[in-house]
Amino acid sequence: MTSPIDYAGLPRDTKREDEMCAMLRTKNEHEKFEFVWRVMKINPGAGLRLAKRVQLIPVFLEIILEHGFVYGNASSVRMFYEATVDGLGERRVYQLVSAHLERAPLIVDKMLYWFRPNDEDLMQEVRALKARFNEMYPEFKSNHSTGILPTGC
Repeated sequence: MTSPIDYAGLPRDTKREDEMCAMLRTKNEHEKFEFVWRVMKINPGAGLRLAKRVQLIPVFLEIILEHGFVYGNASSVRMFYEATVDGLGERRVYQLVSAHLERAPLIVDKMLYWFRPNDEDLMQEVRALKARFNEMYPEFKSNHSTGILPTGC
């Protein structure tokens, strides 16, 4: 088996990716997560592709998504979302995002920028969260695209 460090440094090859995913699916949950996590820390794109395909349990998908909330910028946070939403569901993602409203507004701002769930009821909740965000942070702005807080807090 290729080490996560070696795998992260290889150019993308869909055949190799398919083989790695098949092999990882035979491993226990902790081994799968450890491999994916280590690849993701070195090469986020490769790690997120694995995370989406190796069927990690929800708790590990939440760890990956929360990492993306903090360390992803306004664009890459979407990649973290797309890699985890199938295993978590849009409702759970919404719950994770909204839990950050009071202490980590930048996370909420990054996600609300583009998060458009398919379910209309959930979309109404997203609109309500955006309205609450705007009430709580009427002057919100940030010079940073990563982290949790707006500039000046």
